[in-house]
Amino acid sequence: MNNNKESLSQEDIDFIVANTDLKQDKIVEWYTQFRKACPQNKLDKEKFIQFFSMLIPGNNENEHSFCEAIFQACDTDSNGFIDFAEFLLVFCVRSKANMREKLSWLFEVYDTNKSTYITNTELAKMLKLIFGIKNINADPYKKAMEIFQIMDRSPRKIKRNGLTHLNT
Repeated sequence: MNNNKESLSQEDIDFIVANTDLKQDKIVEWYTQFRKACPQNKLDKEKFIQFFSMLIPGNNENEHSFCEAIFQACDTDSNGFIDFAEFLLVFCVRSKANMREKLSWLFEVYDTNKSTYITNTELAKMLKLIFGIKNINADPYKKAMEIFQIMDRSPRKIKRNGLTHLNT
């Protein structure tokens, strides 16, 4: 999506319709609201973190770091901003996606170096943030290793397509 235009093109709407379960009228309505909240038609990292952190209880550095990871996963074109299409796609994944789509999105969040693998270190860092937010008193590095052992995968990394083979 072009962040500088004043309205959605039919191409933008078609893209969003194809990638969500939203109808055109709802997309236009939400776009109008997004433009009111974000007159520049984009959220920078600071604004996104400020907004997203309101959705997480508490207030500490773990939440800020977690929100940064979410921002990186949402900024699909890596331009440093989240435009309406990126925002809406993330909203739809979080609220309306099936389990496979949600796992795929979470994979993007946890794969912080975008290597298509989640390493033990990446998993442990994310667990540390979540444990801090939720006030869980546990060793995130030990829990990460336990998760890898349960999955019967290499204790160093999970390949992206390996998630589809999990038996729960």
